[in-house]
Amino acid sequence: MFKYPDGTLYKGGMCKGERHGLGVEVFTDGELTCRFEGSWVKDKRHGRGLLINSDYFDAMLGSYKWGEPFGIHICLGVREGAASAGADVSEDVQFIFYGPEPKGKKPKAGADGYMRRSA
Repeated sequence: MFKYPDGTLYKGGMCKGERHGLGVEVFTDGELTCRFEGSWVKDKRHGRGLLINSDYFDAMLGSYKWGEPFGIHICLGVREGAASAGADVSEDVQFIFYGPEPKGKKPKAGADGYMRRSA
């Protein structure tokens, strides 16, 4: 287990003093205590991971690429003010897309309340 100067705790794989492999990070974001469980490469979130208790979601499961969310993420407990690709999303959104534009048509919100990409 490693404790960073800002109070962040990390338990998991390390390589040359950097987070690498599978690990769990516990950190504070304002008043919230957040937790990330997933893959790390060269001290960055990279691969699949689960973020719990962020500002805008109770939980978000998806992939990361060099520290940034990438691709489709499944979100639970979306709160007002959550944003993806620069657009506000409603509390009904269950899927968020991060990254470059997908090829083909952009998916839209359906009657079931699911959105495959924010507009």
